[in-house]
Amino acid sequence: MVHIPITELLPDFLGETIDGGRLKLIERLGSGAYGIVYKALDTTSPSDNPVYYAVKCLKKYPVGEREAIFQARELKLHKMVSGHPNILTIHRHFSDGKHIFVVIDYCPGGDLFVAITDKHRFHRNTALVKQAFLQILDAVQHCHGKHVFHRDLKPENILCDAEGNNIRLADFGLSTQSGSCSDYGLGSPYYMSPESIDAQQHGSYSCRHSDIWALGVILTNMISGRNPWKVADLEDECYLSYLSNHDFLLHSLPISREANSLLKRCFQLHPVARPSIAQIREAVLKLDTFFLTDDELVHASSAQRAIAQYYATPTPEGELYSPDSDHEGTLCDSEANDSRMSPLDPEEVYLYNTPPFDSPLLLAPPARIPFHGDSSSLSASDVSSSGDSSSLRRKRCIIIPYC
Repeated sequence: MVHIPITELLPDFLGETIDGGRLKLIERLGSGAYGIVYKALDTTSPSDNPVYYAVKCLKKYPVGEREAIFQARELKLHKMVSGHPNILTIHRHFSDGKHIFVVIDYCPGGDLFVAITDKHRFHRNTALVKQAFLQILDAVQHCHGKHVFHRDLKPENILCDAEGNNIRLADFGLSTQSGSCSDYGLGSPYYMSPESIDAQQHGSYSCRHSDIWALGVILTNMISGRNPWKVADLEDECYLSYLSNHDFLLHSLPISREANSLLKRCFQLHPVARPSIAQIREAVLKLDTFFLTDDELVHASSAQRAIAQYYATPTPEGELYSPDSDHEGTLCDSEANDSRMSPLDPEEVYLYNTPPFDSPLLLAPPARIPFHGDSSSLSASDVSSSGDSSSLRRKRCIIIPYC
């Protein structure tokens, strides 16, 4: 049986006027597994100061069907937390009988994923990391205060402006009002807490504390451009190394001791031992730097220096990795004479030939990965102007000596 994406079953509304003539769909921003997103002009706004929205078109399902239940839940919970300055506002939604149109903020700056992986916006900029991450904390704290737990926090679901600031949290497709949950394996593996992964566990896990774990991974992304591990389970070599030595990240990534101390608190194995959002905020405000100093970098491992060097230079436009291109070779900072590394795909990984702890190590940067949930999600990457680049790309290993 051939699976036809829902977007191929939706009509093309480009150029159409909807909402009683108020909104004209002028540009297709992107599409996902469940809908198409358009940039819309508010025709009632003045011509010299036009107002734009993003409008997501979804298929309307019969009342009571599984997909309709998920759509309704997402819309309800997103509305509950709308209005906060760091959460994407959902203005209204309506239907023409066959489709649902959701009117949300138009954010032309892209998402945090692009700011980290392509623009390298946060490299050695403690002030900007603090400014952006504190806004993320504010958004999540607002949600938790409304008893809404996101369950899919990741850079792709956080919108920002071109400078990496003015944060807007989005995509509430996996959110829940249940403080505890027994639905395992929901979300993106890179950001999932260990207790939310293991389907063999009995009982439930805390959604609040799983969100805290994801915040730790996002902060690691912002500081280093890397993920700490691919998945927090015992089959992942990086995670095993962290379990063996909780200073694994300090020795593997170009991060400060203060940053490492905060991340270790977020990555506590016992969920209740993780800090509250208020405690994370306090620690972030007290931090002098998230990064190694110049002198510390000189004496750091070649792996740490290579990661820092790569993150130092944004990928020039037009040189972004293409799945059709054929980049080969190795990357060794002791042999590299260039001031910048070759552009890397977000799905590439670093492989250390001499691991620091008795196991081969993979450190991957943040990556767009397939949606593992089961709702008609309003994806953040769909409502930004960064386009649709969510498909998986082939992996390439870059060999870096650990010394």
